[in-house]
Amino acid sequence: MSLRQSLRDITPEPLRRGQTAMRRAPKYKQAGIIFIHVPKNAGSSINAALYGQFMGHIRARDFALWTPLMMRSLPSFALTRNPWDRCVSAYRFAVKGAGTGSSVTAKIAHPERYRVPAFESFSRFVNEWLAVKPFSEMDQVFRPQAEFVNDRSGRQLVSFLGKTEEMGAVEAYLQQTLGRDIQIGRTNVSSEKQTDYRAFYSDADAELVGRLYAEDAKLYGYEF
Repeated sequence: MSLRQSLRDITPEPLRRGQTAMRRAPKYKQAGIIFIHVPKNAGSSINAALYGQFMGHIRARDFALWTPLMMRSLPSFALTRNPWDRCVSAYRFAVKGAGTGSSVTAKIAHPERYRVPAFESFSRFVNEWLAVKPFSEMDQVFRPQAEFVNDRSGRQLVSFLGKTEEMGAVEAYLQQTLGRDIQIGRTNVSSEKQTDYRAFYSDADAELVGRLYAEDAKLYGYEF
């Protein structure tokens, strides 16, 4: 393990996110907009288009706490994704250890944690790991989307909430808000053949994942 990773592991997560928000503030100001990167929600493509680099998974509430003036003065947005689809993507990402892309490559922290029997199949992952661990003990790729865009009371903090399934509308919002042409490419896309997420699910597993991510499904209007 590198010294950098060791220091990262001993730094409390809220402090780490706050430090990242402050360190990256000039980039957000230069771009004229704050993107809340919900993990596994096409964020690498947005980061590449707006900032030219990975900016971190900083929650809206972290910006509100650590950079309140910037959060109030700049428009902000995030993307949501079908929770069942996102769950499959997070599982595949953890098993592989990283995504793939032409300009931004994401890696999961501590990939050795997922080289266990519970990750040998998607169904085992759902029943033996996802359903029994608290979200607070999981990597961010598995946490509910609402955690990234809402404050602790459940109030939405971002100016605009788009959907990964409607990227044309997201591009239109960015072009209208920023007054310039924005083209969102496809980075960090799995090299594996794209498969309908529903093929991973049994009826029982779909019901269980629906219960685990019920808030996301209800808030953002998704069904299996």
